[in-house]
Amino acid sequence: MFKADRPNQLSVLDFTHVSTWQGWRYVASVIDVYARPIVGWRPSSTMRPDSVLYALEHALYARQSERGSGLTQKNRLPPKPGRFIT
Repeated sequence: MFKADRPNQLSVLDFTHVSTWQGWRYVASVIDVYARPIVGWRPSSTMRPDSVLYALEHALYARQSERGSGLTQKNRLPPKPGRFIT
């Protein structure tokens, strides 16, 4: 079991598939280990590495927004999908 003493200390990533009426769909999600909220996600119709990278970028963007503005919008996506932080 993973443990963290504070938020943003440790995150884990899950990449799973879900059966739907339209076939298999994939979901990549980033979870903050401290309180276990999903801090980034990306649904996809294909199992591709860029889905995982986009979920990570979403989590990083959401965390920066929380620190910078005092206002948080949990479902806000990064402004330019497909451009990954390196």
